[in-house]
Amino acid sequence: MAYPHLAHLIDRLVRRVRLAHSADGAVRAGLASAGLLCAATALHKFHPLAPALWWALAAALPTLAAAWILAAWLHPVSRLAVAGIADANLGLHDRLSSAMEFLDAPEPTPFMLAHLADADARARALNPAEAFPFPRPRGLRSLTAAGVIAAFLTLVPSFAGPAPASAQAAHDTLPPMRFAGERSVEAALERLDASRDPRLTELMRELKDLYASARAGSMTREEALGRIGEIDAKLRETVAERTNSAGARTWREAAMKSLAEKGRELAKDPATAALGRALADGDLDAATKESRSLAGDAKSGASKLKLTPEQSKALAELMKSAAKAGGRELDVLSRDLENAARALTVEDMKRLAESFEAAAGECDRIKDEMGKMKDLARAAEELEEMKQALGSLERGPSGQWEMRLAKSGALAGGFFQMTGADAPDKEKGSPGVGSEKLGPGTGGKPEHIDATRTPAEVTGRWGEGATLVEVVKGASSEGLATLAYRKAAESAAREAESAVHGEDIPLGYRLYVKRYFQMIQPRPDGPDN
Repeated sequence: MAYPHLAHLIDRLVRRVRLAHSADGAVRAGLASAGLLCAATALHKFHPLAPALWWALAAALPTLAAAWILAAWLHPVSRLAVAGIADANLGLHDRLSSAMEFLDAPEPTPFMLAHLADADARARALNPAEAFPFPRPRGLRSLTAAGVIAAFLTLVPSFAGPAPASAQAAHDTLPPMRFAGERSVEAALERLDASRDPRLTELMRELKDLYASARAGSMTREEALGRIGEIDAKLRETVAERTNSAGARTWREAAMKSLAEKGRELAKDPATAALGRALADGDLDAATKESRSLAGDAKSGASKLKLTPEQSKALAELMKSAAKAGGRELDVLSRDLENAARALTVEDMKRLAESFEAAAGECDRIKDEMGKMKDLARAAEELEEMKQALGSLERGPSGQWEMRLAKSGALAGGFFQMTGADAPDKEKGSPGVGSEKLGPGTGGKPEHIDATRTPAEVTGRWGEGATLVEVVKGASSEGLATLAYRKAAESAAREAESAVHGEDIPLGYRLYVKRYFQMIQPRPDGPDN
């Protein structure tokens, strides 16, 4: 070539321009990929995507970036425009761009040839990095922001409910599981009268059948979740009808508050002080007894209700105030108190006795209704726990069912028993007092063992092993302890069953308290020690 230095410089500048275009293309491809990734991640948080879609996305994103970069590199670059950029950056006053135009002249003049020779000589000493310094790719800040958003969406917890780990796991029969809620349902059925409340009785029987199927291991995950959904819908409908859509726990709290307000009013008069204190304390058995006692006093003309006209008027006003106190949950009891106030105003002792007797019957009915609301609230909690347990099961690498528990010590599955499960990495010993090596319960002398209370991850696997294995939060990392506690555990479990669902225990701690008492129960077919 007649002007090699000039041609070499222009070729290098063209490559630098192509590289700059490719960098811009890479940033734009990154923005597009980040947008797709953010959209897919956000959708996955609400509705888990199939693994095939993630594989397709993983293949599409680098392909998109490569195609964008290749298109930017192959985009035509004008050599004349490149020469003009170099002139502007180096202050050559159009020497290179003019030389590029003269190269294409069919019959160059002596002036053109002299200009080309001068440009070629100058090109030999020029630095391409100074002629075209690489600019910062456009959109780089936007790409950084998109990367931060994508990382944030990845860390946000999922809003979707637990889903099966795979299609095979969803259709496989689940392993046998025993839930603590089965005992609660059996206790509720013993208290219910099928002739008086057939619908609630039928609902509890369906729930008992669900627990029996789970214990027998005769359901797939889809079948179990479907039955849970049906029972939960019926349960919510039953609660809404009985509480006017207030909710079981909310209704009970409002009823207790109304009883306390009525009780505080009645406690202001000596004649009804005992009844008032019983209502204020929520002791409906005592309230029933005191109300029937007042009815008996009204019938027999006892001295407690032998009041002066002024005293009768004051007590009547007090009972009217008690009837108005509280909410709409106790309308019938309010009506009974208002009837008693009217009877007292006209000194109709027979009617007064009938009103107190009706109030006693209403206290019995309220107590029964509160018990049913408590059973319904407990059943709803147990159904939610069952859903969590089913969501924690998945097939392991060997094809066996495994229970995956949450990390950082938050166990999500220790509230049910795993039938036929194996507890790995546990050294077994013979029954006895204790040994220095293995710890208490393995023969020898007992010794103190510190417990590790923050497990990173705990798994349960179905296979050959003990009949029942349960996860205990804060269990010792070494040693197996046994103690003659069968009678104590059974008694404590019965008492804890009602205490766990008491309103004075915060909801966040209720599950841990209940798990503890479930964990310490002995095996039904095992020895006392």
